[in-house]
Amino acid sequence: MACSIVLLGKLLAAVIAILGVLLVAIPTGILSAGFMTEAAHQARLKEAEHARESAQDIEQAALQARQSQEGISGYTGLNDQ
Repeated sequence: MACSIVLLGKLLAAVIAILGVLLVAIPTGILSAGFMTEAAHQARLKEAEHARESAQDIEQAALQARQSQEGISGYTGLNDQ
């Protein structure tokens, strides 16, 4: 492996190394951070949709229970006055 002895060669190698980091590593980090943010956002949306569906299922079950109770005992859910 050849190693540069001349100062100009060492400076050129340092500049090329820094440019490599700037052109590849930094944009990769930015893109992956954006991807992770979007993935977390999609997970939150999916969780909220699941919670909404569960709430609808519970509400539907409660309505069916009330309707079956009304049919069995004549319960109307209103206080008799």
